[in-house]
Amino acid sequence: MTLNLALALAFLLSGLYAAFLAMTDFGLWLRQELTWLTVVIGVGITLACMMVVDGSAATTAALFFVATGFPIMFESLYRMWRIHRAVQRKQTEKRDGE
Repeated sequence: MTLNLALALAFLLSGLYAAFLAMTDFGLWLRQELTWLTVVIGVGITLACMMVVDGSAATTAALFFVATGFPIMFESLYRMWRIHRAVQRKQTEKRDGE
């Protein structure tokens, strides 16, 4: 019974999350610019629903997701920062006639 309720909750929450990502400007922006964050949130929803059934297994899975996801997240944020800095430098460089 607990498994069925957790699966139903997971289905409902992921459906709402998918609708948010597809039907809102912010959700569309997240999908395009911060894909890794949308994955983190989706995994978080899944792990939260797993906690209802087996907290120990969900905690173990969460630790593995953190271990494997952190390098990906760090690289993405570093790449965004580099792009942002390059744009800033281009905007502040002197142009002909200035």
